[in-house]
Amino acid sequence: MHSSLLAPLKTPLALLLLATLPACEQREEPPAVVHEPPAAKGDSQNTAEAEEAHASARAPEHNVEKSAGQRLYVPVYSSVYLSKGSANEENARLANRLQIRNVSESKRLTLRRVDLYNKAGAKLETVIAGPVVVKPLETRSYMVTDDDNRAGPGGSFVVEWVADDPLAPPIVETVNGYVQTHRAFAFVGEARVIAELDGSAS
Repeated sequence: MHSSLLAPLKTPLALLLLATLPACEQREEPPAVVHEPPAAKGDSQNTAEAEEAHASARAPEHNVEKSAGQRLYVPVYSSVYLSKGSANEENARLANRLQIRNVSESKRLTLRRVDLYNKAGAKLETVIAGPVVVKPLETRSYMVTDDDNRAGPGGSFVVEWVADDPLAPPIVETVNGYVQTHRAFAFVGEARVIAELDGSAS
């Protein structure tokens, strides 16, 4: 008797559970929400400035101090004092190479004057007879051999260069070298600007 009374009660309860179960299984999770931090004030300006800086860095010869011409003093060491060991070593003779490097990738320059002087300031030689064009990235060299001791320990080159348009100044230096059986060394003499020239390759 009791079972017949409870049987009708089980059916609605079971139906209720069955009806709610699919709804639980089909429930979808809400999509994740990603919160971007607010853009800092001036970020767009900083980005524009950074892009402009990168573009400027790629531009040739940008932000480089330029010149249309210079007169340069370049030291030459045809002999140096080495030691007190022997008379031969007191005034060792060196070979010297003057190098003029045009560092511009697009513009040429013109050598107007290259003169060699001794330690007393007397002119020894006019190295170039007339204007010499140095192409972009080209290097011109002029040699003083180790058997030429006219310049002595205090000699110099005076170099003048000019250009039609201002450009990054060339690298001008002497390489002074000494080579013997048991001793060898080399060092660089760097040019010093003694005058800025108006510049004209003509």
